Amino acid sequence: MKKPKYDILSQIIVSTGFIAVMLIFMLSLVSCEDYFITDAKHLKIPGSEPRLVIYSFISPQDTIIRVHVQRSIPYSMSDDLVEPVGDKARVFISKKGHPASELTYSAKYQCFTISSNEFSIEPGFYYQLNVESFEGEKASAECYVPEPLYSNLAIDSVYTSFDSYGGSFVSLDYRFKAIDNSAENYYSTGAYRKFYSKDWFGGVDTIIMNLFIYDFNIEHGDSYIADKDGNTYRIKASSWRFDYFEYYKDAPNTASQYFDSIFVYIMQTDRNYYHFHKSYFNYNYYNDDFPFAESVHIYTNIVNGLGVFAGYNRQNIYVPEE
Repeated sequence: MKKPKYDILSQIIVSTGFIAVMLIFMLSLVSCEDYFITDAKHLKIPGSEPRLVIYSFISPQDTIIRVHVQRSIPYSMSDDLVEPVGDKARVFISKKGHPASELTYSAKYQCFTISSNEFSIEPGFYYQLNVESFEGEKASAECYVPEPLYSNLAIDSVYTSFDSYGGSFVSLDYRFKAIDNSAENYYSTGAYRKFYSKDWFGGVDTIIMNLFIYDFNIEHGDSYIADKDGNTYRIKASSWRFDYFEYYKDAPNTASQYFDSIFVYIMQTDRNYYHFHKSYFNYNYYNDDFPFAESVHIYTNIVNGLGVFAGYNRQNIYVPEE
């Protein structure tokens, strides 16, 4: 049985009307989207304004405490629009529960400083940092300076070789045991070479001493460790050092002499030090050529700002070369 023509016509009208309504609706969505895109250009997004950036690492081994204070440069702003902090701020540090000491700005170090004679860092205490810029910005942070909590440090092997050009290669293996004290402990470890060059110019009365430090590459193991079970960690590190200098046998007063030494270091750190450096390491792990790398949040413990205030306790262990 055929349907009446008017039924077919009515279906066409209904269908056409439905399509027209959908088109109008879709166009309205596009126009709304364009509206929000245009309007968003004039919105002040929270967090897009410059903020204080503070970073400082403190330890009992410091002779000078340094606190760097800067301002962040939002993605939407050029650096010439952000006023640098410079010396236009007041910076205070204190042992928690004790009176604060004010740091002074050092043009030499481009940061705020205070000597250990005026304010000493002791292990086993919390420290607080407060910063106030002349523009009225305020930021604060807290960190802990731990005591060394590890044992059984052992240098298992040291290997040294030389090439015909005066370069030397050193590889060493060492291990240490984290302390099992029912808490998570944080460590940073590595090795470095330190040597002085002693040069004579114009006779023995003119002596120049130069200090050079070369960090070893970690070939096996981690530089930053978080442990709560008292595990033993084995580290393998190596380094080249190139000394392309000529020795003058007949003129000893003009010859260079070298005093070379190797050290392993272990740093007991607080969680702020560990998480900041781990996040920074992850941030730099992939280069720009890897399109699938996930964004990495750089750790910060600065209240009302960005950066890090962290504590550590460092021990350097001399390694005799074989």
